[in-house]
Amino acid sequence: MKPSVHRLAALLIVWGCGPAASTSGVPRPSNPTNDTNVPIFTPDTTKPPTNPPATGPACVDVSVGTLPTCCDSGPARCVPADQVAPRITSFLLSCADGSICVPENLFDLKGEYTPPGCTSVGGVPGACMTRCLPGVQGFIGLLPQATCAEGDVCIPCVNPLDGQETGVCESFDCSPDAVVPDPEPPADPLSCDNLPTEPVIDASIFPECCEGAHCIPNEFVPTDLLSALTPCPGGTSSCIPDEFVETGGFFTPETCSAPGGLEGRCLSSCISFVADQSTLLEKQTCQGNTLCVPCCDPFTGEPTGACDLACDTGPQGGICQISFNVCCGGVGHCIPTEFIPGEQQGYLNAEGCQSNYLCVPDVFQEPNFKGAPCSGEIPFVASYTGICLPKCVDLPLDFLIGSGSCGGNDDCVPCVDPTSGQPSGAPGC
Repeated sequence: MKPSVHRLAALLIVWGCGPAASTSGVPRPSNPTNDTNVPIFTPDTTKPPTNPPATGPACVDVSVGTLPTCCDSGPARCVPADQVAPRITSFLLSCADGSICVPENLFDLKGEYTPPGCTSVGGVPGACMTRCLPGVQGFIGLLPQATCAEGDVCIPCVNPLDGQETGVCESFDCSPDAVVPDPEPPADPLSCDNLPTEPVIDASIFPECCEGAHCIPNEFVPTDLLSALTPCPGGTSSCIPDEFVETGGFFTPETCSAPGGLEGRCLSSCISFVADQSTLLEKQTCQGNTLCVPCCDPFTGEPTGACDLACDTGPQGGICQISFNVCCGGVGHCIPTEFIPGEQQGYLNAEGCQSNYLCVPDVFQEPNFKGAPCSGEIPFVASYTGICLPKCVDLPLDFLIGSGSCGGNDDCVPCVDPTSGQPSGAPGC
């Protein structure tokens, strides 16, 4: 078992927003630059305006003029708070000087306004609104423009991150006597002491990549985690198990007992380091697409990382120990027979091992192992060609063969029995 990358718990910041980090993941507007000469985008005049002319009190009581710019996601200006309708102020970002970062396409609004409807990511209902809303910043790259005007995106009516209504599908009124809703008290941040009771992110809005896993855009995945994940087609997203996504990283994998009595955790075979070791792992009591991964490498005594994920506090004993005894003159380990295919057990012996264990040369654990070609001689019988295998492998011709061209630690095992002309059955031939 190779030591594994074990920081998948950092997926709790995959989105950089949502309940676990409701404020830290929302970028603040850029510092005002007063640069009004460089347009942020060129409007597409072939599309209908998002905000048609209306009557009533203006939502923003000032013209764009030379107001300083803000918001990297679209055209917006810093407007003194007393010149912005309170109903709008309640859902916009603040500039560094305390003014309000108002998207330019809100300057023409008057009276009551209902954003145009559209179909958002995952085919869910949404409304066309500016890219500069605070709640959009964490996943703006995923939102389609759909039928919206240039500079707007189609925002879901219900936030896929927390299942709460975004408010974009409701009408808002810029009248002086319009009721401004009281802000909802922030929820207690999720943690290992405050686990989510419902999915914090709807993983199904992303393409499926593996059973129980979906492709999450790399821009939302911590860079140092990418090497532990399987890339999705196109290379712009990575395959992440739903459990990590839907819990924001706040969960503890199910405990299991690996063969040999080793403590382990049920982990998705969609994780690359689990998939790489899948031939050595078993399901045991694990469900679905998960396999039982030992907490400790039974060959080295080092942690595998399987029990350091998310809210896991590690193996029950707290430390790892070497579980598989050394054998075969130091080049093999005693492995439980349940780990060893039946057709291979006849080539192995139990010397130096406990009951129900066999001595397996370490080289046999390498994928697609084949011994090095060699040449040898059976005295008074014949010369032959074969492969180099550790001396502790039990074969019918052991008493006749020697190291040949292999060197002192291996025997040169013939692939064809020179005495009968039949295959010897040597592993790797």
